[in-house]
Amino acid sequence: MQSRTIRFVASLSFFVLVVGLALLATACPPAPEATTFAVNYDANGATGGSAPDEQIKDAGVDIVLASNSGGLNRSGYRFLGWNDRADGSGQAYAEAAIYAADKDILLFAAWSVIPTYTVSYNSNGGTGGTLPPPQTKIQGLALTLASNTGNLARAGYSFWGWNTAADGTGTAYEQGSNYTQDASIILYASWTQGSFPVTYDDNYAHSGTPPSNQTKIQGQALIIATNSGNLGKTNHSFGGWNTQANAEGTDYPVGSSYSLDQPLNLYAKWDYNVVYSANGGTGSVDTQLKIHNQPLLLSDRGNMDRVGHSFLGWYTTASGVGGTAYNGRGNIRAQ
Repeated sequence: MQSRTIRFVASLSFFVLVVGLALLATACPPAPEATTFAVNYDANGATGGSAPDEQIKDAGVDIVLASNSGGLNRSGYRFLGWNDRADGSGQAYAEAAIYAADKDILLFAAWSVIPTYTVSYNSNGGTGGTLPPPQTKIQGLALTLASNTGNLARAGYSFWGWNTAADGTGTAYEQGSNYTQDASIILYASWTQGSFPVTYDDNYAHSGTPPSNQTKIQGQALIIATNSGNLGKTNHSFGGWNTQANAEGTDYPVGSSYSLDQPLNLYAKWDYNVVYSANGGTGSVDTQLKIHNQPLLLSDRGNMDRVGHSFLGWYTTASGVGGTAYNGRGNIRAQ
């Protein structure tokens, strides 16, 4: 009888303990709910710039996400915005998008590979020098085309620039100009035959007209013009062309060949006519031609005669006063 009472009391005590614990658990207050949330940013492989600072979002209040205010950039990539996964496979968020979720979040810079294009060069018949190396054109960005840094050359031609067609009928690009097309391309050296002006001056002619100017093509000989416009000058004879107006330069006879690849200015070369007068006598002596820079042996009196007078020589004035005397068969100095 005594042992049963003890078991009852123990069972009652256990019941009271269990019920008390349950009541105690029910009486504990719940954990408080969060009222702010952190939004953080990760540069995610950027090679320049800085990620935005952390933002704090209040519960129930939308927040405007950061833009790329720190100028994040990554070589060969374009910034797209933000993503909640580093590999870009998660939820994407544009710059300044609205974020409404009441939870902390880490946003990664989202990148996409920028397409690139190759610009290569072809010498197009060049006979010397070296081509510029290929260039890489980044989508959306202008590329400065190469100049002729390798001194490409072609016999008889001058380098002009580049062209999209070998025959020069495509789009032309000057050296150092911008290429803006998002496409790979081969650019051909553009060649023009070198040309040089050859001009003619009448050099104070009294009549006629000088020949039309000519164009000397690089690597090809040019035939010097004749006196096709019948240039004339009193007491002078046309003697061809010279590189100086005073005839002290290089002579170029009409019909001669000019082979230098450089401009040329030519002046009419005037030789002097030496005319003889009987000066009151009779008879005549043929006119002589005095070539510039060459001495001339004057004529004797020939069949000239004057009754009651003896021939003494020649004089540049009829009266023999104030002029220059030349003995018969004397020389006129080179001038």
